[in-house]
Amino acid sequence: MVVGGNTLNPLLAGPADFVFLSQQLERLERAEIPVIWNWSWHDRRNQWPRCFKWPSNVHQIIGDTPQTITLDVTDKDPVTFVGIELTSSQPISFSWFEGLELNGVVFGVGYGLIGDDEPIPANLNNWLLSGKPYGVSSQNEPLQVYNAGSPQGRSLEETGPHGAALLEYSLSGEIDCQFINTSKVEYESISIDASEVDTAESLATVAKEQLASRTFDKSIIYVIELILVNSNCNLHSLPFVEHYDDFRKHLQRSMTEVSPGLILSRLSPLHVDSDTRCFEEEILGEFLFVTSELKERGWDTLNLALKIPDQPEADWTRIHDDLSGLQTILSAESLGKNLLGRQDKDAA
Repeated sequence: MVVGGNTLNPLLAGPADFVFLSQQLERLERAEIPVIWNWSWHDRRNQWPRCFKWPSNVHQIIGDTPQTITLDVTDKDPVTFVGIELTSSQPISFSWFEGLELNGVVFGVGYGLIGDDEPIPANLNNWLLSGKPYGVSSQNEPLQVYNAGSPQGRSLEETGPHGAALLEYSLSGEIDCQFINTSKVEYESISIDASEVDTAESLATVAKEQLASRTFDKSIIYVIELILVNSNCNLHSLPFVEHYDDFRKHLQRSMTEVSPGLILSRLSPLHVDSDTRCFEEEILGEFLFVTSELKERGWDTLNLALKIPDQPEADWTRIHDDLSGLQTILSAESLGKNLLGRQDKDAA
């Protein structure tokens, strides 16, 4: 049998999504495989289109009071599923199920987390939960939690492999849990120590070495975010330099050499805590001040060369009073807002 739910957002899904789900449920119906459908606050029942037809093999947990669904899935003992329809984000409380007489094989069904420090009702220690990624489960006596996972990560907020949980329950009461990876695309966030990196070329080298030390499945596409830990101002300014596109192409080629399924999603620099940042912020502050004057007085009245600190470390900030200089100033304004955490209203 199959325990499912929370497969799509009914407010965002298109007709093809509902058709695909209906076809899969009908396949299970033809195979005489029952389905326990568990709702959550992400796919609320009242938001689904009324024209969606549920096959006869689908048993839904409906209502804000505990519901039990008993199915004869074995030759000897029936299996009972207990749950409640959650319409808001809250942990599952065992107090909701007090007073229920539960006999035989029983599984709790829900979405999210189970509340802490609550007495576990008799014969309700096995729980099938959704809302967490593949590979997460907890078998801490006496509570046994099995997370179904999801078939596919959808963004960099859902990293790692995703899949389904296959449970085999024996008549002796033992449960064997196996997670099956169904991801065709996996999102990964990989941290790189960039404290010794000061050029785009050295960053590409360090990134390639870091990725080469890991193992990747060539049948899976990996969308990778590189988190640059302890990065300096040079790395923060990479998106604003002329050769940034060429650098990304070079970095992507280096990643492809490691494994053909690696795709660079983005670079995410993290600040380094050092005295040099004060000087970098001073330069960026000058840029923001110049931009403010530019907006108020106009381009022709400014002598921008006098606005830049005359120090060797500031060579990368030198500009000319021409159109390309104006573009540099505008880019520096965006960079300053990003690094200094300023909003538009504070940039001036």
